[in-house]
Amino acid sequence: DSRIAESLCFSGGALKLNAGSFQTIGGRDSQEDRIVQSSPSPYFEGLGVHLLAVFDGHRGSEASEYCARHVEKVLTRCLREAALGKSGDSLDSKKGLPRQALERAFQVLDESFFEAHEGCNAGATSLVC
Repeated sequence: DSRIAESLCFSGGALKLNAGSFQTIGGRDSQEDRIVQSSPSPYFEGLGVHLLAVFDGHRGSEASEYCARHVEKVLTRCLREAALGKSGDSLDSKKGLPRQALERAFQVLDESFFEAHEGCNAGATSLVC
């Protein structure tokens, strides 16, 4: 049984957050899950934005690995597009910006994964904050 434990202290501006992760493979031959802990995220240009994400892989690690590698860049692009009103959706308030950007980021990740991995049956359930 292979186990991985990791902890990270996040701090930026007024926010201080302690986060940790623990993984165990169980009966599988390899770990299908991926975790992203980025503090502060280098893609958000000093804004003190922290990214925590868990990608629970299914039927292989291809989808969870792809999402973990690309989520920061895709989310950054979607946040910028939403802030500038380029996503095609109307934004009623700045309060809806993160939700709108996350929804679009997951659409982009889904579409680009299947373009890059045609015929792949792997999938991932995600939790991102």
